[in-house]
Amino acid sequence: MNQSFNILLIILIICVLALIAVLGIIGWRFLKLREKEIELQRGNQAEKLSHDSVESPEKKERIKLTRTVSADLLKALRMRQESGGHFCIDHPEEYSLGLCAISSEPYCEKCMSIQNEVKVAKKYLDVYLDNKWEEVSMLPNKVLSHDMIERLIRIKEDMWKNKNLPLMIQGHHKINVDTDEIEIYTVIFARSEDKDYIKGELSFIN
Repeated sequence: MNQSFNILLIILIICVLALIAVLGIIGWRFLKLREKEIELQRGNQAEKLSHDSVESPEKKERIKLTRTVSADLLKALRMRQESGGHFCIDHPEEYSLGLCAISSEPYCEKCMSIQNEVKVAKKYLDVYLDNKWEEVSMLPNKVLSHDMIERLIRIKEDMWKNKNLPLMIQGHHKINVDTDEIEIYTVIFARSEDKDYIKGELSFIN
């Protein structure tokens, strides 16, 4: 009787030890799998951060192209294909480098200064540098109609020629991280002291 009990006790102990061993193996494998999953998540996060912080050559090229397209669009609209509009206003024999952000007039390389990617005629450089400029409005190009742009340009030209109030219209881009698309905007700047008045004059675009 005692011998049978002892045999059963030994078998029970062996079963318990075997169960503990199996549970230990299962737990060890679970921890290993969990560790691999955490490492994979960290790797994905690091890759995403690296992708977000370092722009690929393709994306840089797209941004450069968008800036050029946006600038050319504004230039074409403001030039309005006037006769002689592609030549410097002070040097008719020289091709223009672009339009002055202050006066919207074409100037050649000798007459133009570039400040923070903004083209300003040297004769109006003090107007640009001596004033604090504030954003009046930032408009997605997709909501701007041709008529709105033409009206905006006329108001800008009239304010400068007749009221000596400078107004700058610049192209701008933003990268939509959700869709990975480049969105193009038209940004309007005015001097701090003119901002409220300009907003009233441009109420049709708000």
